[in-house]
Amino acid sequence: MKKTDVKKQQTIAGMVIAFLLMLGMIVTSWPAAKKAPVEFESKSLSVPAITQISLQTSGTIAINTADAEDLQELPGVGETMAQNILDERDAHGSFYYPEDLLTVRGIGEKKLSGLIPWLDFSPAQEDANP
Repeated sequence: MKKTDVKKQQTIAGMVIAFLLMLGMIVTSWPAAKKAPVEFESKSLSVPAITQISLQTSGTIAINTADAEDLQELPGVGETMAQNILDERDAHGSFYYPEDLLTVRGIGEKKLSGLIPWLDFSPAQEDANP
């Protein structure tokens, strides 16, 4: 090999090494490469305090044994709706399926879908032990 060819190869190798070093510096300093801590914004829900306390401790309301006060802790259930549920339960017995609540005056499919997560359909004691 000629001395000029070796010199060209050394120059090219030096340029490649310099390019790779600069590329490494760019990649490591790139904003996406730095892992910034992720912060989450806390949002509070507007739920009546009595609902928060009761539903957080038990998780659900036993629809077949609840009294009017218990039923009023459910979202969207006031005094009249609670009484309608009790009247239907007294007249026709326990609710076995969520759809059974559709017979209650004032409960449609939309309201029922909002209530289902908060309801426990365990049978009442008299239903469980014939």
